[in-house]
Amino acid sequence: MLEDLGRAITDGGRFDELYRLRDLAGRYRWIVDRGTLINDERGRPLYVQGVLLDVTAEREAEERAASAQRRYQSLINELPLVTYIEDARDLGQTLYISPQVVEFLGYPVERWLDDKDFFFTVLDPLFHDDVHAARFSGQTDTAREYRLIAADGSHRWIDSRRTLVHDPEGQPLYVQGFWVDITERHELEQQLRRQERLDAIGELAAGLAHNFNNMLLAIRGYAELAAARTTIAAARGDLAVIVDSADRSSKLVHQLLAFSRRQQMQPRPTDLRLITSELLDLLRPLLGAQIEIRYRASPQLLTACVDRSQVEQVIINLAVNAKDAMPDGGTLTLDLQPADDGDSIVLTVSDTGSGIPPTIAGQIFEPFFTTKPTGTGLGLASAHGTIEQSGGTIRIRETGAHGTTFEIKLPAAVVTAAAA
Repeated sequence: MLEDLGRAITDGGRFDELYRLRDLAGRYRWIVDRGTLINDERGRPLYVQGVLLDVTAEREAEERAASAQRRYQSLINELPLVTYIEDARDLGQTLYISPQVVEFLGYPVERWLDDKDFFFTVLDPLFHDDVHAARFSGQTDTAREYRLIAADGSHRWIDSRRTLVHDPEGQPLYVQGFWVDITERHELEQQLRRQERLDAIGELAAGLAHNFNNMLLAIRGYAELAAARTTIAAARGDLAVIVDSADRSSKLVHQLLAFSRRQQMQPRPTDLRLITSELLDLLRPLLGAQIEIRYRASPQLLTACVDRSQVEQVIINLAVNAKDAMPDGGTLTLDLQPADDGDSIVLTVSDTGSGIPPTIAGQIFEPFFTTKPTGTGLGLASAHGTIEQSGGTIRIRETGAHGTTFEIKLPAAVVTAAAA
């Protein structure tokens, strides 16, 4: 204050200062001191005139409001959602967006504030028309579900709620709203619907497979019998083709049964290290010299109660898919380890191929879904059925430009001393 008064005396100006004074009761009061320097006719300072205003109530109200704002902001920042405010007169212009958006989608806050069309950059194009319609509908409150594209390319589903706020004259002021991350819920709903479809198809596939299997057994049996009774070389060759076709069709039937989880399995305690290590000799010529096979396995016993031949077929299916993903060569890695929980065994099958596009990653275990011109679409579906029938799970752990990793988790078997 004294510095301001000194400058006022020196410069012949005014001063306006805020400070605290202690009253007779010992309490501090906030004072606004506004004064003007009065000079004589020669310009020499005579006195200072001014006014002292007690602004304690206003100051304390401001501090309470600021404290409430800090508490409110702290609460908003801790909520598991993204809050935002948009200019109602300049649609799309974000005035504020909470910092959770960075963790949620990976884009900095500045991108949202600087680019009024940034939301449409992030929004899945399938929903552009719906958002435009909602913005110009004139509705005060709207609720929609949208799919956004995160900075890492993944998809995030949001439940978007927004409210249009008006001024006292009824003119639009701003839009306030929030997004709730419903990605997990949406994926669970999709999985449930997919499982319902799979169950329905599985029932149909199981019935067809059993009927086809009986017919194929008859076709194969009569073809072999006819071949044994004829001496005509051409006929024997034709009959051999029939037998071979019946065998290949039978494999397809077994895939249908595996997918529907109705195949006959003969599970027994088996060290999965034996299955995987002995498969290496088969996989090397199957994959070719362009693909390097790496194998890692825990030194401890890894026993699961499985049908060995069925698990072998699952691994072979994954290896063949990996080969197709690496037409120019690459690396296939099999890694077999105990799970952290100690109750399961985890086998990962990784390749260095082109990865699985996010748009189809959720469909690869569905029956008859294939990206190959000559594929049946039953390889991964039957693998899924086999692992589930064995009490385990199979999933894509990760996929991207550097390859794909499938994870198979099987329950560990309790091996008694006598069995060991």
